[in-house]
Amino acid sequence: MEEIASEPQANLARDFLISRALGDFDAAVALLADDAVWHSPVDGPRRGLAAIRDALVAAERETDSFRSTVEDVEVRGDRAIATIVNHAERDGRELSSRQWLGFRFRDGQIAEISIAVDDQAAVERFWAS
Repeated sequence: MEEIASEPQANLARDFLISRALGDFDAAVALLADDAVWHSPVDGPRRGLAAIRDALVAAERETDSFRSTVEDVEVRGDRAIATIVNHAERDGRELSSRQWLGFRFRDGQIAEISIAVDDQAAVERFWAS
């Protein structure tokens, strides 16, 4: 029963990640609760649809190229963890970072996304102005 009960959460997480990868930020934020929170390891938390959409757009806007590859989505109750690899180029610098996005769900929507990275110092250096 747990697999059946958790399937909608896995689909929400996957749909969010696919929309983000396609650059369809409106579709991505449409899956979020109005008061959703995005926890970035670089910028800190952002709350609400507009702030989260801006965080998603910033990755595209502030890089020469950016793409994410989803490796896995694992669901446990009202939470999911997605393992992704981000590849980005910016001002002649490259970043290949394995990340874990922790999703928390509420009432059929994504309520919170927390990001952990494999190399915090490398991620901070890449995004530094």
